[in-house]
Amino acid sequence: MSKENRRIKDFLKKILLVSLLFLIPILLMVTSITTIRVQEKSWYGSGYDPSYAYLYNSLNMARFRMVGHIDHPGTTMQVIGGVILQTAWIIDPYGGKNLTEAVLSEPEHYLRILNTGVAVLGALSLLIAGIFVATSCRNIWYALLLQTIPFLSGLILYNGFLRISQESVLMIASVVMAAYILFWYFKNSSFHEKSFVTGFGIITGFGIASKVIFIPLMLIPLIIFSTNKNRIRYLIVSALGFVFFTIPIIPMYPNMAWWFINLFIHSGIYGQGATSIIDQSNYLSDLKGIVIGEPLYLAIYIMTLIALATLVFARFFWKKSYDKPATLIFIGVILTETFGFLIVAKHPKLAYLLPYECISIVGVILVIHLFTRYIKNHWIRNLLTGIIVIPFILFTVKYGIKSKEELYSVSKNWKYEEAWRTASQVGVGWAVIGVNPGPSPIAANYFANVYSKNRYSKMLYKIYPDQYIFDSYKNLLLNWNYDTLSFDEIMNKYQGKIAIIGDSYQMGMTKDLLTKGNSKIQFEKMWSGGAEIIVPRETSNLADYSPRKLLYSGAEKSDINQQLITYNLTQFDSFGEYSSLESFDGRGSIITNNKSPYAFSLKEKDVVPGTTFHISVFAKGNPLKANIVGAANNTINFYAIATQKSEEIRNGWFKINIDIIITKFIPDNQLNIYCWNSGDDVVYFDDFSMERSVIKSN
Repeated sequence: MSKENRRIKDFLKKILLVSLLFLIPILLMVTSITTIRVQEKSWYGSGYDPSYAYLYNSLNMARFRMVGHIDHPGTTMQVIGGVILQTAWIIDPYGGKNLTEAVLSEPEHYLRILNTGVAVLGALSLLIAGIFVATSCRNIWYALLLQTIPFLSGLILYNGFLRISQESVLMIASVVMAAYILFWYFKNSSFHEKSFVTGFGIITGFGIASKVIFIPLMLIPLIIFSTNKNRIRYLIVSALGFVFFTIPIIPMYPNMAWWFINLFIHSGIYGQGATSIIDQSNYLSDLKGIVIGEPLYLAIYIMTLIALATLVFARFFWKKSYDKPATLIFIGVILTETFGFLIVAKHPKLAYLLPYECISIVGVILVIHLFTRYIKNHWIRNLLTGIIVIPFILFTVKYGIKSKEELYSVSKNWKYEEAWRTASQVGVGWAVIGVNPGPSPIAANYFANVYSKNRYSKMLYKIYPDQYIFDSYKNLLLNWNYDTLSFDEIMNKYQGKIAIIGDSYQMGMTKDLLTKGNSKIQFEKMWSGGAEIIVPRETSNLADYSPRKLLYSGAEKSDINQQLITYNLTQFDSFGEYSSLESFDGRGSIITNNKSPYAFSLKEKDVVPGTTFHISVFAKGNPLKANIVGAANNTINFYAIATQKSEEIRNGWFKINIDIIITKFIPDNQLNIYCWNSGDDVVYFDDFSMERSVIKSN
């Protein structure tokens, strides 16, 4: 074979090998983005912690403001998030607003961008780490094994690669640390030990700046370095790296230090509980739960322990030569993982094991390497390695994806969404009180603003003037400016038009705390499922309206039976034909044409003089042909049709409003209400809402 042909063959071989290293990162990115799309919104199920805090503090970074969230400290993710936000806004200034107003107006839009950015960044880091290991170790199998790190646990996939959080960059730091340990193992004889100090130090500084639980990983470099001078240099570089990666929060170092001290000296979570390092009554049982909580990780831990014991046994009892670098790494990995178990058991949460799980893959790679290294034939050694590695990769990837899917459920997504829309779009002049914590954007924005030093109170008040927060931790009713209010104030201001949204289990306590024993204020349930909505029942001295009826539909299908959603407290007569081609919000709308011209039809009975209807709907199509109609039953004498139509709001959608006030008796006391396409062309209808009330007679 000529040199030219050999060169071409080697080039094609390298292309093939590099292509293999793209497979797992692409799979990681695709599955992560798919999960992001399926989960839809971060506040569903009160799942806004910590994503919303990182959104707001990424905004702080983008606007060069001091952050308010230093608990992890998480600075690296906030800086990266700020860059992503600013870049996304430059490319597409959402609605022509400035960055701050755009993010606060559409937080979920920007969270999807950030979450997708995390997925891409995680996949890219995995690709680079794989290429680095493949070139430094000269073994494609070890690189592919390293790339399985995210799939070792569903918690790694869920927390590290599909939502913005401190774990996202913590996982990247842990993967890079694993790759660099392998680099040291295969190259320590070729380089002076001092040359590894800077690399390990920078990785460590970045990791601790991402989340402080990275600290136990420092044991590995401290063990593998042979001189105290290099260990001291490593500690100094790590400290300098931490300072560099936390430059934006240097003025808050005292606050951060006090937070970490409280975490250490108190037995409860988040620096709470008794002044004791551990809760002795529960520590052993919590430790057991942590150790056995991740079966695959435990199996790898035991395998690594056996490998270490075998090397030590061979050295001291069989007097066999042993691989000292591998032994040192095994000792470092085992000690790191053991300390990880002990530390996490203090605040027992399996997600805190993530950096130690990531480093465990080093033990797997070294065990395989030590097992196959004595096979002299290169091809047989590679074949045997592949026979071991391929089943491990297939099993691990399948295990990780399955474990991730077991961690979350989207079956209630439609319930959370419809509950929020019902509360927020029920009618004209309504206030919405979100219970914190609870499944609503109000609670999510309140939580994020608190963890952002309350920098955005004025802007939130401007964007959401009729939203209020009931903080169940503090038993306070607040506005966005954090002014303490009484429920009577809100009742009088909005004439009783108040919707309160929160978890079902909270509502009993919430009602008592809001009214503070005022027996004149009673509540009735308006929606239940995923979240609960209650509205105050009118009393003679607070409002002039009788109990009202509220009706809403976002033209959505439930995930359970794929039927258009109806309510347990209110009911439509018919919806029309569902379409997934267009939607103002959510996933679909009601499509109308000359063959099927009606949408959102209902019959309102017991309609007496003094009854008032506030009705609205969003439509897309010919504004002259899209209408809301109110017609008396079996007569043409009473007929109302909407004429109030807004300008285009977005993507061709406009809003139709109509107020119908019944001034005289109508036949059968029944009003037929429906959305009507009076033309031949297609018109879409979405987000129908109606408020019905009756003026009391004196």
